[in-house]
Amino acid sequence: MDNGTGLRSLVPHLLRGQVYRRYWGASTVSMFGDQVSSIAIPLTAVIVLHARAAQMGYLTALQWLPSLLFGMYAGAWADRWGQRRRAMILADLGRAALLAAIPLSYATHMLALWQMYAVAFAAGTLSILFNVSDGTLFVSIVEPGDYVNGQSLIYSSRALSFVGGPSVGGLIVQALTAPFAIVADAASFLGSAFLLGMIKPAEPPADKSAGSIAVGLSFIARSDIVRSSLTGVAVINFFHMMFGALFMLYAVSVLHLRPGVLGVVLGIGALGGLLGSLLTKTFCARMGVGWSYVAGCFTFTAPLALVPLASLARGVPVLGLLFLAEFVSGFGVMVLDISVGSMFAVVIPDTVRSRVTGAFQAINYGTRPGGALLGGLLGTVLGLEQALWIAVAGGVFGALLLLPSPLPRLRLPATLPPARAESPVSLRVLPRTVCKDSFASMDKQEAPERTVTTLRDPKALRAYAHPLRMTLIGLLRTRGPLTATQAAKLTGESSGATSFHLRQLAKYGLVEETGGGSGREKPWRAAAMLTTWDAPRTPEGLAARTQLAEAVAELHFSKLMNWLSRDEEEPASWREAAFLNDRFLWVTAAELARLGRDVLALTSAFAERGTRPELRPDGARLVTYVQAAFPETPAGLE
Repeated sequence: MDNGTGLRSLVPHLLRGQVYRRYWGASTVSMFGDQVSSIAIPLTAVIVLHARAAQMGYLTALQWLPSLLFGMYAGAWADRWGQRRRAMILADLGRAALLAAIPLSYATHMLALWQMYAVAFAAGTLSILFNVSDGTLFVSIVEPGDYVNGQSLIYSSRALSFVGGPSVGGLIVQALTAPFAIVADAASFLGSAFLLGMIKPAEPPADKSAGSIAVGLSFIARSDIVRSSLTGVAVINFFHMMFGALFMLYAVSVLHLRPGVLGVVLGIGALGGLLGSLLTKTFCARMGVGWSYVAGCFTFTAPLALVPLASLARGVPVLGLLFLAEFVSGFGVMVLDISVGSMFAVVIPDTVRSRVTGAFQAINYGTRPGGALLGGLLGTVLGLEQALWIAVAGGVFGALLLLPSPLPRLRLPATLPPARAESPVSLRVLPRTVCKDSFASMDKQEAPERTVTTLRDPKALRAYAHPLRMTLIGLLRTRGPLTATQAAKLTGESSGATSFHLRQLAKYGLVEETGGGSGREKPWRAAAMLTTWDAPRTPEGLAARTQLAEAVAELHFSKLMNWLSRDEEEPASWREAAFLNDRFLWVTAAELARLGRDVLALTSAFAERGTRPELRPDGARLVTYVQAAFPETPAGLE
């Protein structure tokens, strides 16, 4: 056996690609630097500048205040500019310069709390820009089938940074003083900028449309899953910031721990996060991603009660309680993060990801300054221990808010169809229809003249295999002609995006102009009521057929997930009428074909209502009916 080949097979296939490897390296280096600063910056304030509880609250609040002030604007700006990688590089370089100013000022005896405040606010602002750009750069680098693998590698690095970062940071603080430990984080940002500068992936085009700031908020308001998650986690973050603002001060002044010992305990305790990153996939498969997320929220918040409890102990038991709190809480936060990342991969389209991320952060992280300020106030008025107990109780309350939401019922598919079992499914749920009254009259517009469009060119199949394009075709068939502007309102996309995709569909004969209007006000209609495909059985044709079939399956599953997330809001009659069932049948190929024709004949009785609204009885609604039947096992293995 070739040893080189054997060792190469142990490396995840994404890391064998140069572009992803450099992107992952940039993230990994930066995360380790962040964890060093997570202990070095607050210890600089406590040990060097003698900050009190209220001042620690101000410092923590200013770090997160930019999320509230600039989160939505940063996401919209990143989408409009379009150069997300360059934005991330500029953010890295800016943060490196800001952090390097702290040890420089300390060395010249000029460091003051006001400078710490200014650096925290400015670096937090640049972090917002970096974070809202990162998600879009990720999907520009990683193929949809590898989204889960790519995220898992990033989260594994994060878990390892939780282990090594605080330990190294604590030791550097003890050896060189806290301000000089911050140099490690400044250097990590330079390393990240260098690695990002070595890649040039093709990014989505800039979105110049107006009103894009509100798109993220609008999407969150319509998505039960994202909205419920935001409600719970925003409360959790509010109280966790109360906790975080006081923890270092409490550990040093009440528990009398030295920085080196504290860093090592927290680093070893962070092994819980690494364990969580390895086990979350199993939890999601057995419990469902929704319950895993909710359980992660409880596991993240409740164990922190051991920290204020540690004031009753002395010596080694204090370290044991802090270790246990960090270990279990770290386990929970990793389960929480990976689960919510998987859910958001389901419900957030790539084209609005930066704006939704910005809006989500504006609310979620925007609660943190208030939590930090309240922590400082309560720590001053009530004492550190009492304030920590309130913070823990509030975090658990946030987790409790998730129980009556749709989240616990949410499950993702555990496996793929047998033909592509090695690749995870990448799913998207498009926003629900809005502006319904504005488009009600479109059902009376002219219907497509042809019944069927058949795609035979592999390029046409690949062009159609796009969730937004299939959604646009569906809207044109059910509502009649639409302009790009009208389609944008219905899908939550920008008019520039819908205009581009309508032109691509026209290129392959799937839509056509109806006449009248110009630019984005030009009306389009579906070329036919049905689309079939029959690509040649060449390698290119077979690959295109598989790609389109998978895209269709993913789109229908996303619609199902959308229904399941809101079924409790529907009238009882529709909840009882809607169904999802399956059955194993032993049939021949001829019998299966006949069954398909028979079921299709039953549904055909309602087909004419699609183009003739006057035939629809009162109370009729547009319903998606999906039909699928296929052999359970490969041929010859029955």
